[in-house]
Amino acid sequence: MSGNRLSDGSVPVTLKKFSIKEGQTTTVDLVIEIPDNKLSVIGEFDSETRYWKTAGSEPVSILSSTGRGVYVVGFLTPRHEPSVHAVNDIIASKDGLEKWGRPIMLLTSEEGLGWLKEYASRMPSNVQYGIAPKEMLEGTMPRVMIADTFNRVFFKTEGYTIGLGSRSWARWARCNPTSSPGLCSPRRLSRYSSGKRGIPHSPPSGIFQGYA
Repeated sequence: MSGNRLSDGSVPVTLKKFSIKEGQTTTVDLVIEIPDNKLSVIGEFDSETRYWKTAGSEPVSILSSTGRGVYVVGFLTPRHEPSVHAVNDIIASKDGLEKWGRPIMLLTSEEGLGWLKEYASRMPSNVQYGIAPKEMLEGTMPRVMIADTFNRVFFKTEGYTIGLGSRSWARWARCNPTSSPGLCSPRRLSRYSSGKRGIPHSPPSGIFQGYA
């Protein structure tokens, strides 16, 4: 039996019968079924992670800026080609992302905030900007995640990705409260807020933790 919990708390299960003969090893494929109209939980990210809206301002949490529910957070390196492509892809998906309506947090370095805001007039209206702690801008960039304020991550991509906006839009739309009522809403998630992947087991601030 195999399965993976989805964003609405359900677990599609695959059952397969097989025999194991004495003294022999039996190899069986592991099958994890994810329905096309669902999102699986792939890890954790602390929504209480702090960032700065402007240089010298008091740090605030991502949760305080997004409100309860699903959001997108992207970590970008200023004038870094893959990050520039990510920004342009978001601009290209402006209409769809505005229709989706959930907050999109774009975080960069203190020096990069001005660069990021150069795109503001062309960005979706639901985009917010800020300064991330330096340790969150290390590693392969850009880093984009769909997460929720129950600290669950449904999608993550790193590095250069062609068509990030259009490719990711299909996934983001699965958390659309209009087309998929309650799929990723706090009302539905509150029943699943305990155990390994719930609030009591919050990840370190600002660090994505994936599930094996």
